Amino acid sequence: MIKKNYHIDVDCIQVPKQDGHVCGDAFLSRKIKAEDRTIVVLSDGLGSGIKANVLATLTASMAVNFTLQKQPIERTAKIIMSTLPIDQQRQISYATFTIADIEAGGEVRIIEFDNPEYLIFRKGKRLEMEKSMINFKWNGKQERKMLLSQFTLELDDRIVISSDGVTQSGIGSMNDPFGFGDENLIKFVESTLAATPDISANKLAGRIVNK
Repeated sequence: MIKKNYHIDVDCIQVPKQDGHVCGDAFLSRKIKAEDRTIVVLSDGLGSGIKANVLATLTASMAVNFTLQKQPIERTAKIIMSTLPIDQQRQISYATFTIADIEAGGEVRIIEFDNPEYLIFRKGKRLEMEKSMINFKWNGKQERKMLLSQFTLELDDRIVISSDGVTQSGIGSMNDPFGFGDENLIKFVESTLAATPDISANKLAGRIVNK
């Protein structure tokens, strides 16, 4: 039996808020050649600007480092949650995250905490994925939930991970009073893939952000 090895094309486009100098979210990816693995992390810090960027970068860095050490993805997420400071007023975490651990053979594990849900497109159409819920005690008392997905990629599959800077874009405006939203994002990616099925990760991300 011949083992498949896919080329995993990864890229990210970020744009800070108007008059901002840094983004409040952070993206990191690492390719581990010896293990044929690609680790991708998107974290979004609470608020905006430098403070949010520092929190997001801290979260993304921890996620990458723990995953590199072959810590189970669920344990990695719990360690991050126990490490992050808490907003005392709102009693919420200072950062959200999505972690994807992708093997060259196509096996994928994705864990999500409070980010917009990731999207996967197969043959140009959005594919619904089964997810399991992980419940855990946070801060010693508060129960929090994460979502875990495990699946196998096929050739030309697309995974789109975004912060709420995409899904909430335009909120309060005439055209998108409730923000761009998941459905508009899905329709836009599907129409883009229909017109340019071989589009690179860099150009697809750029078109989404420009939209």
